[in-house]
Amino acid sequence: MIQLISDAYQSTDDDLVSREIELLGRIAAEVGRPLSFTVQQIDDAPDRFRELLAAIDGWNHAGADVEAQVAVRPIGVLIGLQATVNPFMFCPSYQSLRPLDHEERMIRLRDPGLRRRLLDEHATSSPSGFVGILHSGCHRMYPLSDPPDYEPTPADDIAAPTTAVGETPDQFLSDLLLDDGRSRLLYIPS
Repeated sequence: MIQLISDAYQSTDDDLVSREIELLGRIAAEVGRPLSFTVQQIDDAPDRFRELLAAIDGWNHAGADVEAQVAVRPIGVLIGLQATVNPFMFCPSYQSLRPLDHEERMIRLRDPGLRRRLLDEHATSSPSGFVGILHSGCHRMYPLSDPPDYEPTPADDIAAPTTAVGETPDQFLSDLLLDDGRSRLLYIPS
């Protein structure tokens, strides 16, 4: 068995994908061993997975033994102030708090002056790609429920309440993560 992870499923570059599909097809046809590789749907190329599945189907009809590897449930990221990843992790004011333990960090984050600086820094940065979603993708963030809901709907995301309460997404994220004197986790399906 040959198992690999191809970049084809996550690329928006049609030329790269074409070359990758050609290479995978040659491997499937010439090596004569079962082949399995990752296929997943992503936002930037939402139909790319269909192209890969069609290629796999064609190779199998030609006599190859190829399977797509897919996740049994959505892959995702948990973010929060007690997690390694959170929306404010790139802000200099938050970076200064990283050496502190979680409880001390939470106490310091309640300081209005620090909170204002943090929100100002967050509002002036705009990373792209998946890091941008971790930073400010409220439309892709969901409160982690118990038990976890791995298939939340758009109606469950945290973007809608920002307009309903007249807050910026940065303010809402900050308030949500510090809700009720405790920190919360958010789930981002990828």
